[in-house]
Amino acid sequence: MDISSAGQPLAPEDVGRLASASAPDWHPRGERVVYAVTTLSGDRAQSRLFEAGVDRAPRPLTHDGHSHSPAWAPDGHALAFLATRGDEAGLYLLDARGGGAERIASLPGTPRSVEWAPDSRHVAVEVLTAPAAPDRPAWCAACGTT
Repeated sequence: MDISSAGQPLAPEDVGRLASASAPDWHPRGERVVYAVTTLSGDRAQSRLFEAGVDRAPRPLTHDGHSHSPAWAPDGHALAFLATRGDEAGLYLLDARGGGAERIASLPGTPRSVEWAPDSRHVAVEVLTAPAAPDRPAWCAACGTT
């Protein structure tokens, strides 16, 4: 449904049919981009990662859980992203040459963003933690080598 051309106001039942794309991150060579697509399923939001090339249609990279915040390594060898599978949040790596995603760290709290070190060897993750847990850092670093 193309809401912009429907000529009708948005109704509450339309919200469940909307999808939003966010957090695009270009591969360092510029030939492809990864982004998150969020949809509603019942009363829960789900996000999956997609990759689109300059001359290619989008294809899904993740299929389950809530995947978000993709970030290409500066050297382009891997894609880091955050995902919640079941009730556990984690930092995942996907090799640029293919294969499945590998969880490299379980994360406390609510992970929000990923940032690679310039040498492509480490990843920093922003994690939102409860004020009642002052012993947990606001940032959690994990090794990002593959």
